[in-house]
Amino acid sequence: MNKNNFYRPEIDGLRAISVLSVLIYHLEISINHRVFSGGFLGVDIFFVISGYLITKILLIDLESKTFSYFDFIKRRIRRILPVLFVVILLSTIGAWFILLPSSLTNFSKSVIYTVFFNSNFFFWHDIFLKYSHEQAQLYPLLHTWSLAIEEQYYLIFPIVLLILIKFLKEFKLLILSLTAIISLTLSQIFVFKYPSFAFYLLPFRVWEILVGSICAYLILYMNDHIYKKNFIALIGLILVLLSFLLFNKDTPHPSIYTLVPILGVSLIILFYNKSKKNWFTRIMTSNPMVKLGLISYSLYLIHFPIFSLSRRILNFENYDVKIMLIIISLIVSFILFKFIEIPLRKKNFNFKIVSFICIFLLLIIFGINFSIIRNEGYIKRLGLNSFQERSILKKDNPIIENYNFDKSDIVIIGNSHAIDFERILINTDTFANKNVSRLNIQLFCLKETIQKNYLACERSFNMKKKKIFEKQIKLFNNAENIILKTRWSNEDISALEENLDYLKNLNKKILIIGPNPEFSWSSSEINLNILQNQLYKNSQPFDQFILENNRYPNTKEIEELKKIYFNLLNLEEILEKNEEIKNIANKNKIDYLNFFELICSEKEKKCDFMDSSLNKIYRTHQGHFKQDNLDYFSALIKNSKYFKNLINQ
Repeated sequence: MNKNNFYRPEIDGLRAISVLSVLIYHLEISINHRVFSGGFLGVDIFFVISGYLITKILLIDLESKTFSYFDFIKRRIRRILPVLFVVILLSTIGAWFILLPSSLTNFSKSVIYTVFFNSNFFFWHDIFLKYSHEQAQLYPLLHTWSLAIEEQYYLIFPIVLLILIKFLKEFKLLILSLTAIISLTLSQIFVFKYPSFAFYLLPFRVWEILVGSICAYLILYMNDHIYKKNFIALIGLILVLLSFLLFNKDTPHPSIYTLVPILGVSLIILFYNKSKKNWFTRIMTSNPMVKLGLISYSLYLIHFPIFSLSRRILNFENYDVKIMLIIISLIVSFILFKFIEIPLRKKNFNFKIVSFICIFLLLIIFGINFSIIRNEGYIKRLGLNSFQERSILKKDNPIIENYNFDKSDIVIIGNSHAIDFERILINTDTFANKNVSRLNIQLFCLKETIQKNYLACERSFNMKKKKIFEKQIKLFNNAENIILKTRWSNEDISALEENLDYLKNLNKKILIIGPNPEFSWSSSEINLNILQNQLYKNSQPFDQFILENNRYPNTKEIEELKKIYFNLLNLEEILEKNEEIKNIANKNKIDYLNFFELICSEKEKKCDFMDSSLNKIYRTHQGHFKQDNLDYFSALIKNSKYFKNLINQ
C-alpha cells in the first residue's frame, strides 16, 4: 500500500465545508435568525478528518514496518509548527497595539500554553470558567484549543497503535471501537454537569478522532466489502449541513447529539465513489472547494485572531466590516499557505532549516510574551498621566484564603459575591470579635454539596480548592449563623426554598441578602488613541469622566454621574429577582436584606459609585466591589437590624 496513491480531493472538499462553517459561525451572520448556529461543529469534522488521515498513514507505515515515531513527529512539526508560530507572532503584534494591559497579559499566558499544546487547559480553566461565551470570543487564540487536543492525540496514538499491531493485532478494531464508545459515554455523562470540562479536554473528544481512525481501518482492510454509493455519501453531507443549521450553543455538546454530524462525515469518507461523476462529486472536488480545503489549516489559524482583535476596535455588527475581515483572512491564509506551508512541508526542504526557523520564531515569541507577563501588560502603552493611571487602574488588595480558627460564628454561602461580602464583614469593626468565613459554592448546589461533601457544581478541579473546601465545610458544620449572599441566578432562586428547608433542618439561623447592583457600561468612544478608546468604552462612568477631564468630578457632576449609573442598571432584572427572593424569604419566615436599596434609590433614580474619599466602589459591571473602600459598605450595614442581631448573639 502506497500512501501517495491515497489522495482524495473530496477530503479537501470536506475541509472546505468545515472551515467555511467555522468562519460563518464566528462572523455571527443573521438573517432573521443566526445562520449556521451549529457552525462550531466544523471543528468536530476536522477531528474526524484528522483521525482518518493520520491513522491511514500510520497503518500503512506500521504494516510495512517502515514506521518511525521520529519521522512521524518530524512530519507533524513541518505541518503544524511554522504556520502556527507565524500566526502567534502576528497575533502578538496585533495584540500589543489593541489589547488593554490585563487582556494582553492573559493573551501572553495563552501564547505560552499554545506553543506547548496545552491551550485547551488554559481556556477551560482560566478563561471559560470566568467569562461568558461572548467574552471568551475576545481572546485571539481561543480557537487553538482544538489544535491542542489533536496534538495531544498525535503524541499518544502512534504508540498505542504500534502496541495494538504488535500484541493485539486481531483486536485493534474492537479496541478502537470500545475506546470511542467509552469516550462518547463520558462525554454524555459530563456534558450536563461540567459542560466546559467536556468541551475542552481530550478524553471527551477522543471518540470523534477515533471515528476517523476506524474509517481509515475499514477502508484499508475492508474496502472491498464497502458498497460505494454516492447517495449514501450525500446523506452524510445532508446530516452535516442539518447539524450546522439545527445545533446551537444550547445543544449539549459533545454528546450523543454530536453523533449526527460525526456519522455524516463518516458516511462521506466511507461511501464516496469518485468513479461516478455527478453534481455531488463535481461540487465536492471542484477547484474552489479543493483550494479552500488546501488552505484550511492556515485559514482556520489566522481568521480567529483577526476576528477577535477586530471586535475590540471595529463595529462587528456591520456587514461591510465582516466582508472586509473575511477577505483579509483569505488573503493572509493564502500567503501563509504558499510561502510557509508548501515550502516547509516538502521533504527536500532540509529539516534542520525547518527546526532553526521554528526555534528562532519560538525564541522571539517567548521573549516578547514573557516580557509582557512580567511587566503586567505594559500599562505605559496606554499613555495615561500619573493621576489617570492611579485613579483608573488602581489594583485591589489580594483576597486572603486563610481561616485560622476551628469554629465560625458566621458562614457566608455563595459565589464571587460572597467573597466580596465576606471581606466587608471581616473589615467591619463591629464584627471584630466574630469569626467570619464562607462556603464558596453555587447556591443551587448547596444541598447536594453539603450532603455529598464535595464540590458538586464546581467545574474546576485542583487540590488547593479541595483543601479550602474541606476547611470551609468543617466551619459550616459548626456554624450557627448562615448568610446566603451570591450573584443570584434563576437556578439559585428556583432551588432557594428547598435549600432553606434543608438549612432549617440543620438548625441554622439564616439571613438572605439580595442582589448587588449590576450595570451595562456604555460602549461609546471619544477622540482618543486606539488603546485609550478601548479603556474608555470598557470603563465605568467615573473612570470615563477622569479619562475625559483629567480630574475628579465636582459636587454637581457627582450627582449627575449617580443618575448615569442608575440609567445603566439592569433594573428590571434586579427588581424582579429581589421580589422573588423576598417573597420566598417571607413565606419561610427568614430575614431578608434588600442590599440593592442600600446603594441605589429607585425613587431618586441614582446609585452611589464612590465613597467619601473619592474612591470608586465598583470593580466590575457584574456587581463586584473594590476591596480598598470597605468602610463605605461597613457603614451601610452597621446599623442594620439584621446585623445587630448577629453581633449581639
